[in-house]
Amino acid sequence: MNTVARKPILCNVLHRLANLLAALHAALHAVLHAVLHAVLHVALLARAATRGCAVGAMFISFTAAHALGPIDGNEPVEESPESSLLPSLDDLVPHANQELIRQPGTVIAREGFLNLRTGDVRVADEVDLLEATGARALANGDKNTNPAIAWPANANQGLRAKPLVLILNATLTPTDHATLQALGIRRMGYLPSNAYIVDVSPLDLNKLADLSKLGFVASLIEYRDQWKLDPWLLRGANARNWKSTSRQGLATPHGTDHARVAAIVHGFANVTLTKLRQEIETIPGVDVFSNELVMENWTLSITLPDRAAAQLATLPGVQFAEMTPEYARRSNATTR
Repeated sequence: MNTVARKPILCNVLHRLANLLAALHAALHAVLHAVLHAVLHVALLARAATRGCAVGAMFISFTAAHALGPIDGNEPVEESPESSLLPSLDDLVPHANQELIRQPGTVIAREGFLNLRTGDVRVADEVDLLEATGARALANGDKNTNPAIAWPANANQGLRAKPLVLILNATLTPTDHATLQALGIRRMGYLPSNAYIVDVSPLDLNKLADLSKLGFVASLIEYRDQWKLDPWLLRGANARNWKSTSRQGLATPHGTDHARVAAIVHGFANVTLTKLRQEIETIPGVDVFSNELVMENWTLSITLPDRAAAQLATLPGVQFAEMTPEYARRSNATTR
């Protein structure tokens, strides 16, 4: 009887002891985690400082200061001296070219504007081809016999053969997309806000009139040559302060050879690799190093004389050309 009675009591004691040990384990785990976290920050800070990792040191000292709080409760943590090792803007970009750097918050999506790498474009300043070709008049039953711009009868000529920009009144819906496809329009890339690069070559004037009737369509404008070129490419071979010997050598004239720039050239989605390369190689002094298909667009990596960079914007198959970034080797020993 006594043995039987003692069993529930013993089980209850063991159960409470197990709960106490579990709570103690959780508390110790939390304390150890906090201590290890602080030690890790200090270790990484020391490692970054000894190896000259300025960016890592600045980040670690910032987080450590906010995690650990003031020293001895009175004096704040001093700013890490490693932050002075960070390169200044003048180290990276010549002062005359710093105006090309777009500051955060300066690109604002707003109705009636295209936000492009070359700058914002006010759509109202562009010629609406639906209006200028007489397509809107035709849609309203009026035969405009003398339009400001003639829409080519041949799909391979003039504006009809060029990529254009379709401006919408709102976000494109699946139903709207199907409607455009039914007309024979191919979308070839999005432009913010609510605009698409399009191939409208299958559309004759009557089909263009049908396009103008769609309520979600605002206008149809040209894709300008001045939108094709990264402004940095127009600043010459030394638009930036190159750090690698390869880029410095490329930007240095040698005898009769001009300074050169490295560029990445993106073709329109309806342009084949062969055609894009043929167009690019019409520029004297171009060297093509590689090509890659990105989504539907062929991209070529090239170098060319800096004086010839502006010619890229005149090529029909080029959508955009930008300066190749400077790549640097990195190691886990200095970046973590």
